[in-house]
Amino acid sequence: MEEVNDYWQRHNGPGDNDWASATYWLGDVAAYDATGKASYLNSAVSWAGSFSYDLIGGDTTQNYNSQAAGQVYIRLSEIQDAPSDRTHITNSIYGMVTSPGSSDWPNDDATNMSMPNFAELGALNNDTSYFTKMYAEFSNTKSLLYDRSQHLWWENSTFVDTGTYWSRGNSWVFAALAKTLTVLPPSDPHYSEYEQTFRDMAAALAAVQRSDGFWNSSLTNPSGHGGPETSGTSLFTYGLAWGINSSILDRTAYLPVVQRAWNGLVTIAVQPSGFLGYVQPPDLKPGSSSAATTADFGVGTFLLAAWQVARLQ
Repeated sequence: MEEVNDYWQRHNGPGDNDWASATYWLGDVAAYDATGKASYLNSAVSWAGSFSYDLIGGDTTQNYNSQAAGQVYIRLSEIQDAPSDRTHITNSIYGMVTSPGSSDWPNDDATNMSMPNFAELGALNNDTSYFTKMYAEFSNTKSLLYDRSQHLWWENSTFVDTGTYWSRGNSWVFAALAKTLTVLPPSDPHYSEYEQTFRDMAAALAAVQRSDGFWNSSLTNPSGHGGPETSGTSLFTYGLAWGINSSILDRTAYLPVVQRAWNGLVTIAVQPSGFLGYVQPPDLKPGSSSAATTADFGVGTFLLAAWQVARLQ
């Protein structure tokens, strides 16, 4: 974890506050939670402060990619006991809570970028209206994009009934469910549905894991862009390890899956320098990667995985 994060910070600037950088900084804060390394926290606070904890588009934005930074702001507000740090994300999410409609999440990515904010803020404010709106949005997306026969998700309406299940797209949903279940009260009327969806996905993912520990970019098509892919694999590793740590997944059944994935990540994706390779570039469909392809969001997903794998010990 430290090798990868230190390498990234030595060679890259803090970035903007869009979804990709936000995903990195959420991983950086997870690295702080795992290691207690003050420089990680200080760097994240500096990044968030440079934007005054604001979102792209301001308080009225309902853009899920813009809301991804809110997850970092909320976690920093908890660490620093500074509720004002989550003012902008609260205004954005509450604007959705009080608005009609439930079609703001048109693809898999949206669940990860936006959904955890509803769960976190609902829990922090003890306000179930956040949970009600969250379920309305999730249920709508699920009705359109979830293949109940495969327990996998199509990325967006373009891929429905095509047999193409994108690794990173599914990993966004899997991570969103893990983040949501972390804070959602079990008394919530839809908790069991979220949990069952998570369990069903876990079983489906275990069945299509590659022998090298990775998941293919196109989950059920090994010949489609074959080769390691780090970002999807990292988030699957994060979710599966979280599931074991939370006693939602059986340790005996799923620990070997996590071990294969983690060993693949640290022996193939992580280079001796700490450079993290095999991250598929930004896209909305399966694609190729190589030892030389990396990205901020890929590093962030790896750090999230490392945090949960460390907790297994």
